[in-house]
Amino acid sequence: MDWWSRYYLSTGEQPQIEEPFYSTGSDTVVVPRNSLLSATFGAPRVRNVAETDTAGFVVYPTELENVPEFGGFQEWLHSFELTKGKKISRNPLREKSMAVLKGCFRIYRTPLPPDALDPLLPLGEVSGGLFGGIPKNKPAKVLVRTYIVKAMNLEPSKARNTTDPYVVLQLGKHRLSDKENYISKQLNPVFGKCFEFVANFPGSSLLRVLLFDWNLVGADELIGETVIDLENRFYSRHRATCGLARFYETTGPNAWRDALKPSEILQKMCRDCWLDGPHNDGRRIRIGKFVYEFQEEFGDDQENMALTLLHRWNEISQAKYSLVPEHVETRTLHNPMNPLEPHGQLVMWLDMFEEDTVPPTMPREISMRKPESYELRVIIWNTDEVILADDAFFTGEKMSDIYVKGWLTGKEDAQTTDVHYRSLTGEGNFNWRFVFPFEYLTVERRVVVKRKVSVFSWDETEFKLPPVLELQVWDADHFSKDDHLG
Repeated sequence: MDWWSRYYLSTGEQPQIEEPFYSTGSDTVVVPRNSLLSATFGAPRVRNVAETDTAGFVVYPTELENVPEFGGFQEWLHSFELTKGKKISRNPLREKSMAVLKGCFRIYRTPLPPDALDPLLPLGEVSGGLFGGIPKNKPAKVLVRTYIVKAMNLEPSKARNTTDPYVVLQLGKHRLSDKENYISKQLNPVFGKCFEFVANFPGSSLLRVLLFDWNLVGADELIGETVIDLENRFYSRHRATCGLARFYETTGPNAWRDALKPSEILQKMCRDCWLDGPHNDGRRIRIGKFVYEFQEEFGDDQENMALTLLHRWNEISQAKYSLVPEHVETRTLHNPMNPLEPHGQLVMWLDMFEEDTVPPTMPREISMRKPESYELRVIIWNTDEVILADDAFFTGEKMSDIYVKGWLTGKEDAQTTDVHYRSLTGEGNFNWRFVFPFEYLTVERRVVVKRKVSVFSWDETEFKLPPVLELQVWDADHFSKDDHLG
């Protein structure tokens, strides 16, 4: 199973309602083995069959910042523009922006009432809460992996009614371009690319992901772009640096890719939220005053126990917030020339790792599947009961000059048999062989064809066609067009 199989499982599954944690009447919570998150944004917490429980991940149809449970990753880090001069006439204030200040302002009346616990105050006290959980403001070098899966519904060029898209990443003065690998004439291109670069915080944190339309003559045109604030994600308490997989595995396509193990992440989360724990006792984990008891199916798998609690962190932590699961997000592309209208969608996700922690795995392999070469051999032996379309010149008898035409990938690649002349009974004898070489994607059940759309095309365009063999019977004529018989 490759990454694309996991992606199709995540987008095409039929979920069923899952039962949440249930109480035994005390402070002990029983955790079922299948207590994991949904793979569909906006649906109830669900589970599916066993294979999708382990293989699937969350597919968000919107930007990660727009998911309500994450609050735009602005729980404490907000952006304030610093401008020069005064706001006069109709000039927008942002045109005079000189810098961006990131921080958070809160005003509290003290003493706080008992029911006024703010999510930023894990202890219910201003002195120990607001600034207690904020990460240290020290320079950090971060390895950023940007996975570009595919684009959808791109705005076509008015001149050509299609696009030749390619990806460009820009962070401050740093720019990565994949122009050499543009995809010819596609409005729904599949990229399957991973781009790596290093970001420095504090510093430029707005990552621009741009899609350009390649042009043979003239400058390339911007299709659309989306902007991601890396710093907000990096410092967010929702842990948007690397999504939590459904299960902890060390090998295979679902291998754990975070720099920290689930047990290490759980310890850090408890420490950041001022919670006592975790304390492990076999199949029991105590956090604060609650004890979470796991069923026998877990065995002694401490990592998957910890991972299950992380997926339910909004039910465990005092602050009541969720952690980002393993996912892909769908981001809308906008063009500055027409910012109000969407110019397509981009399916992607980000992973971020601090420089002092080494990622335990290589980047995920999400490149497009490569088709396998096959050869279809067809033997045309004979025909029977073919329509007699012509009249003999001297006798007036009904007859046909029969031949067979066939193709697999299009009429451009059609092959024909020799002609069986003057068939009076509709029978034709050939003993002819067609040989069709083709490229086939087994998982998608599609034949992959590359050809030029027109004689003026600069390069070939890829098409995916159903594997259907077409065979036709024709009547050959000398002075007119051949007749199609069936």
